[in-house]
Amino acid sequence: MILETYHVNVTTLDNTIPVDDYLDQAEGFQDAYSFPSCNPPRSILFCTKSLIELAKCSWLQEVASVYGVEPNIQCMRADTQDSCLKNVQHKVSDVVIVDQDTRLRAESEYNLKPILYEYSSTLEDKYVVVAVIRAASNFKSGFDLRGKKACFPHYGGAAYLSVFESLMNHTHLIDECTDISSYFSSRSCNWHSQSKCSDVYNGEEGAMRCLLEGNGDVAFISYETYKKFKGNELGLTKQHNPSDFTLFCPFTKPLKAKAVCYLNWVSRGHVMISRTASELREKEIYNSLREIDRLLGKKHRVTTVPFTLYGEFDRKRNVIFRY
Repeated sequence: MILETYHVNVTTLDNTIPVDDYLDQAEGFQDAYSFPSCNPPRSILFCTKSLIELAKCSWLQEVASVYGVEPNIQCMRADTQDSCLKNVQHKVSDVVIVDQDTRLRAESEYNLKPILYEYSSTLEDKYVVVAVIRAASNFKSGFDLRGKKACFPHYGGAAYLSVFESLMNHTHLIDECTDISSYFSSRSCNWHSQSKCSDVYNGEEGAMRCLLEGNGDVAFISYETYKKFKGNELGLTKQHNPSDFTLFCPFTKPLKAKAVCYLNWVSRGHVMISRTASELREKEIYNSLREIDRLLGKKHRVTTVPFTLYGEFDRKRNVIFRY
């Protein structure tokens, strides 16, 4: 039997010191770190239009504060998007985010202007305007659509403006009037601000329903909506066969054989501020939001991201910012 002695070496450690005392050893560090905020205090007030948007904005406020973004973010809630537009117009709040169909109205009716917009390098993440017709139609070009019934999601929206631009580029419409009412049939939906169409034909799905139910000869909608229709995600295919409808190239055809034929594309989200905001205020908002995007956007600088601008929030997509 082998006997071994048991011996423990005890090493005396220095007494631990509080974090603040440790930082005080770096001369001047505490003084520089203790005054990071604006003086006098300033903030950027976001206007949201729902409880979930307010909740996400509050998270954004906390995370931006942790990373030292200045001016800091504050949040408020309004009942409707129009209320938010009015709040920014009268400088009750500083920022509101609108989609591609609301931007024009925000500029013309509320005197707002875009300062930033959401951009993606992939076609699927943009609002891509396409023309949809019945596969059995005999349309050869956009000139064959003259006098036909067209279906638009909104008057003055992205699809409407894309069609207007295409007509101006390929016809003499601009010499005739400043609207597209003289090109399409007067029975078209949402072609005019006083359009008498049923409410069921408003919006993206409404414009597609307008075509399906025979109230239009062509529908100008987003490519995303068209794909959802083809994939039976809209609930509109029970009485209609998706193969009976196809994309149509009114004036130009894509260079590649399998490329998507579309009229135009626009960004989905636009950050709007008051047109009367000062140059200094505009730069503050611009710089703060760009810094937040660098920290929490799709190409974020942070290794571990507790919160992202464009990700799901509370298991829901497209809250404030598009997913």
